[in-house]
Amino acid sequence: DISKIRNTMPIFIAHRLNDTYYSNQEFKELIDQLRSNGNQNIYLLVLQDNKHGHGHLNNIPEFSLATNAFLAHYN
Repeated sequence: DISKIRNTMPIFIAHRLNDTYYSNQEFKELIDQLRSNGNQNIYLLVLQDNKHGHGHLNNIPEFSLATNAFLAHYN
């Protein structure tokens, strides 16, 4: 339930463009729901990489850089 997420909480979301688990439409709906709940601290990373599954995102340099930057900003 999106309404249980504090709208002041920063959220980092990584999504593969051709994700086999969540469609681009589902991804867009999630972002829209978070924003309609008042959360403006949403950081998105859309990856073009189709070769890595969810368990291997750390092997993608863009993911590691974005995650580290997000954590450095909020820790």
